[in-house]
Order: sequence, then structure tokens, then C-alpha cells
Amino acid sequence: MTEIEKLEKKINQLRKKMYTIYESNPTDSKLLEVSQELDSLLNDLWAKSQSKPKDAP
Repeated sequence: MTEIEKLEKKINQLRKKMYTIYESNPTDSKLLEVSQELDSLLNDLWAKSQSKPKDAP
């Protein structure tokens, strides 16, 4: 599994966690923490995808 695939997996897991928190209590303070962590992972994924050569598999 590539580093990008690992990041994508973590992102999907965190999204599910965020949705679960939101559904149970939209004002839960943990929602902000999870959202910020998700933002960070998405930024990492974007940065890694930009540095990957276009011709690479």
C-alpha cells in the first residue's frame, strides 16, 4: 500500500468518525478536533499528490 493510499484510508476513517460525532451531537467539541485533524490529512494528501510526477503510476 502506497503512502497516498494509506492517507486516503485514514481520511475515510476520519470522515466516518466525524459524521458519527455530528449525527450524535453536532455541538460536541470533539467534532472540531476531528475536523481539524481531517483538514490536516487532506492538506498532506494534496501536498503529496502535487509532488508526485505526472507520469508515475
